[in-house]
Amino acid sequence: MDQLIFFFFLLEIYFIAKIDRMLYGTFFTPVMILCVPFIIVLSIILLFGSSMGYKEFYFPSLLIWIFGIFFFWLPSLFFSLVFLKKTNIKNYPYQIMPHKSFDNFSYYFSYILILILFLGLSKSIKQGDLGTEEFENDFGSGLVAHISIISKFFFIYLIVNYKKKNIIPIILLLTVYFMYGAKSWILIPLLAALIIRIILKKTYFGISLIIKAVTIAILIFYLVYYVSIGPDMPIDFIITHFFSYLFSGVLGLSEYVKADGIVGIDPYMLINPIVNLYNKIIGIEIMNTYSNINTSIGNDADVNVKTIFGSLYLYGGIFWSIIFTFILGSVYYLLLIFTIKIKSIIILITYFTLLTLLFFGWFDTYTSNLFIYEFFIFGILLYAFFELIIAKNNFRQISK
Repeated sequence: MDQLIFFFFLLEIYFIAKIDRMLYGTFFTPVMILCVPFIIVLSIILLFGSSMGYKEFYFPSLLIWIFGIFFFWLPSLFFSLVFLKKTNIKNYPYQIMPHKSFDNFSYYFSYILILILFLGLSKSIKQGDLGTEEFENDFGSGLVAHISIISKFFFIYLIVNYKKKNIIPIILLLTVYFMYGAKSWILIPLLAALIIRIILKKTYFGISLIIKAVTIAILIFYLVYYVSIGPDMPIDFIITHFFSYLFSGVLGLSEYVKADGIVGIDPYMLINPIVNLYNKIIGIEIMNTYSNINTSIGNDADVNVKTIFGSLYLYGGIFWSIIFTFILGSVYYLLLIFTIKIKSIIILITYFTLLTLLFFGWFDTYTSNLFIYEFFIFGILLYAFFELIIAKNNFRQISK
C-alpha cells in the first residue's frame, strides 16, 4: 500500500508537469516549484532518515499532498484556457529589459532602506543582544519590519540586474538579514534572484550551479547560528539542526497524521495577517500566529511545522483546507499568466519571489505570514507606478 501511494504521488506530478509545460511553455510553474523540492527532501528522508535517528516516514500522510496538489493545480486548467488562448508561450523564458529610471531608482532607494534598517538595528540591539527573543521581537515589528519586507524586492532586483556598483547595497542588506537571524528570509530572496536569473538566461542552470547553491545554503545556515550563538558553537550542533530543519515539515506532518492528531483547529490562523488587520480596525484583540503544536520527529527534535498542505489541513480541516488550497492555486496561476502576458521585470520579481515561498512548501505554509500579502501588494503598486505612469510619460515625451 505504501508503494502504491508513493507511485500515485509521482504519477500525479509527472502528468501535471507535462500538462503545465504544454499550457504555459515552462516547467517553472507553481506545482513544479512546490513538488520537486518536496520530492528531494522526502527522498533524503527515505534513504537516510532512519539511520540518522529520525522516525520512519508514514506514507498515508502523503495522501494530504496528493489531494492538496490536485486542488492547488485545478484552477490552472480553466485560467489557461480563458487567458492564454492567443498568447505566444513558445518563446518563454524571454528577455525583459528594465527601464533605466527603475534601475536608478532601485539603486538609490535601496540606500534609504538600508539607513532605516541599520537605525532599527541599533534600536533593537538596545532591547537585547543578537539572537535573543527581545531583539527579534523588537526588530521584527513596527516600521522596520515593513521596510525589511520592501527591501527584499530591491535586494532581489540588484542581484538579477547585477552591476559592480550593486555589490555594496547587496552586502549591506544581506548583513541586516543575517543579524535578524531568520534562515528562510535569507534563503528566499537569494533563491528568487537565482531562479529569475536562470529564467532570463543570465545564469546557466547545471550541476555546477546546484552544487554552489547547496553549498551557499549550508553556509548561510551555519552563519545564522554563528551570529546568534557565537564562535563556541559545536559543529555537530549545526549538523543536527540542519537535518532537523530539513526534515521538520515532512516528518512533522508524518508523525502528526500517524498519531491521528486533531484537524480543523482554527481556519483563521491560516490567514492571520488579514484577520489581524480586521481586528485592529475594529479594535479587538490581535490573534497570535500558530507555533505551539509541537511534534517529535526523533533525534531529540520537536518541530511545529507540517509542510504547506499539512498546515492547511491541520488548521483548516477538510473543507477549509480545500477552499484555501484552491484560492492559493488560483492566485499563483493567475500571477503566472499575468507574468507571461505583461513581460515586466517588476511583475517577474513579484511572481518568482512568491513562487519561492512554494519552494519551501516542504517546510510549512507562509499564508500566515505578512510577507506574502505585503510583498504582493507592493509589487503591484510598484508596477502600476513605473510601468503605467513613468513609462507612459516617457512615451508621451518621445512622441512630442
